Formats: sequence, C-alpha cells, structure tokens
Amino acid sequence: MNTTTVLSIIALGLIVLGKAFIFKKMNVEMWKSLIPIYSDYILFKKVWNTKMFMVELLSTVAGGVALAVAQTLGHTTAASLLVGSSMVFGAVSIVISIAVLAKLAKAFGHGFGYTLGLMFLQPVFMPVLGFNNSQYQGA
Repeated sequence: MNTTTVLSIIALGLIVLGKAFIFKKMNVEMWKSLIPIYSDYILFKKVWNTKMFMVELLSTVAGGVALAVAQTLGHTTAASLLVGSSMVFGAVSIVISIAVLAKLAKAFGHGFGYTLGLMFLQPVFMPVLGFNNSQYQGA
C-alpha cells in the first residue's frame, strides 16, 4: 500500500467518525451516518429539507447517465449536448453540496469560515464539529 492510499483511508476514517458524532449531536443514531445515501438524506432533513436532497441526488444521477450515454455516441452533436448537460447537472450538485455544508455549519452556530473548512478540509473540520462543544441549534 502506498502513502496516498494510507492517507486517503485515514482521511475517510476521520470524516466518517466526525459525521457519526455530528449525527449523535443531532439526536440521530450514529449508525445512520454509515449508510451512504441514507446518511445524506438524514443530514439534509436535519439542516435543510429533503426536497433539496432529491434535487441533488437526481442531478448527480442524471449527470452520470448523460455522460455515460454521451460516451457511447462518439463524436456527435448529441454527445456534445449530453456532455454539456452533464456539466450543468454536476454544477447543480456542487452548489447544493456547498449549500448543505453551509447549513450544517450554521446549524451548529458557525459561519462562513467554518463552511470553507468543511469544503476544503473535511477530514479536519468534520471531526472537530463532531467532538467540539458546539451544540446543534436546528435548521
């Protein structure tokens, strides 16, 4: 195993551990943070709303499907349009992901700086949020 793999596994472990304790602070069973799509649904439910979760999920799936179909079409106009639509779906998903991180930070009484930390240094800021003394204040 190379260094990058080890560091990636450690980073993922820190994110998972931090998210589990964030769920505990939100009065959600910690095991629910381990189920990939369901944990995102619960997070959206606690800090925003489930409609935006569905928009993010559908935009992610639609972008992936559009890109997969585009790859089968070769160099055609239709393929170019599908690649463009995939990029739009991806951008929508990214914007919603950033917004939910901002709402998560706000739900625990933190501001824009903490949102940036969650965006760019999630292996550090998720465990800090899970283990520090900030309390869940609701959406």
